[in-house]
Amino acid sequence: MAVSRGKRGERFDPAAWSFLWPPNAEPEGNFRSVSSSISPFPASPELVAAFEAAPDDDAPLLVLADWLQERGHPWGELIAVQCGLAHHTGTAPERARLLRREHELISTRNEWWPYDGVGFHVESFVRGFPSRIRADNVMGLRTLVSRMPWLAADDIEVRLDENSMLGLVGLGRLPTRGFTFVSGHNYYFDLLDAKMFVRWLERHTIVLRRFGMHGMARIDALDRVFSTPMTRRRLEDVSLVNLQMGQTVRIPDVRRLSIAGGFSTWDGQARSLDVLEFAQWRADARAWDIARRLESASRYSLTEADLDDELAQQVIAHARPNIRVFGMAKNPITAATIERLVVRPSLTGAELWSTKIGDEGVEMLSKTSCEELDLANVGMTARGAQALANSSTLPPTLRLSLSTAEAGTALPALRERYAVVLAR
Repeated sequence: MAVSRGKRGERFDPAAWSFLWPPNAEPEGNFRSVSSSISPFPASPELVAAFEAAPDDDAPLLVLADWLQERGHPWGELIAVQCGLAHHTGTAPERARLLRREHELISTRNEWWPYDGVGFHVESFVRGFPSRIRADNVMGLRTLVSRMPWLAADDIEVRLDENSMLGLVGLGRLPTRGFTFVSGHNYYFDLLDAKMFVRWLERHTIVLRRFGMHGMARIDALDRVFSTPMTRRRLEDVSLVNLQMGQTVRIPDVRRLSIAGGFSTWDGQARSLDVLEFAQWRADARAWDIARRLESASRYSLTEADLDDELAQQVIAHARPNIRVFGMAKNPITAATIERLVVRPSLTGAELWSTKIGDEGVEMLSKTSCEELDLANVGMTARGAQALANSSTLPPTLRLSLSTAEAGTALPALRERYAVVLAR
């Protein structure tokens, strides 16, 4: 097999990377013919070890990227684009160009990414390789291991129902550094489940990064998970949905806490939070009292919380300067709230979908330097959409979400102006 030379002048031996494609996919051919129906391929412990030994070394990846692009495979461009993004920060036009191309490649990856399988989905890529993966169930995890045995992901998530825990603990070590547990809505998480789960994590030295309880749970079962030393040190994200337990959950210090319903399940501690999200909760004076106590959080979200303009303005007025992103989606707030929001010098983003801010609120936001805005279904017309397209202050790296119908004829101009525009 011939040896290619990349743009960096380094030698590329296709045989050394043959673990990335199955025997029936000839790497010297045209990669456009590679489909998602390819068969599994052998693992490469050597490559995983090399990545772990030098995780920040882009050189071999860029050589691979050059070689893939020469043969027409978009995967090579994704590797190059994401390596480039790691070195371009801020809001420069070059970063905007890379963000736009990254979004285009990932949006169309069903046409060229060969390794997805039944039961799992790659949610994010880092340096062109799968980083975060979501599996529908335990069978999806088994399929994942067979499809990408060379994988060393940052995080793998699995959604479990009440019959799945034995299947999970029966698995060997997953190819991941971190793990996300999410229960199905019909799950009753008891103490036995918690003990099995913790023992499985400890046996395979897998770090529990995120924990989502969307069903029923015993307090002692949650305490067993949250009190484990490895969990207390490394858990980053906790999501609790409609837990009706009548007691307070003692949640360890985490970076992100999401609670939907069941406000009483949180003890109110917020020492290390970066993101605090409430949903489907009838907000009252506690909403702004919490905003006043968030000493390190950068994002505070109150979704579908019956926020009116008066209460929303109280939240904004009492929020510490470190809160840079506000989520007030699916609430009956108007442009009066936006008037208070846009004068915050630290504001970098807002989630305002399904509100009543209208063109007036959109125009005020178009005069900020926000880096992310979700303005879907806000009562915007062509006037508001044009204000966004003509903004002289919003950065080209803006991530903008809006309604296709409300964006109207301004949508092409918005997509040309900003790096990522999501229309739904």
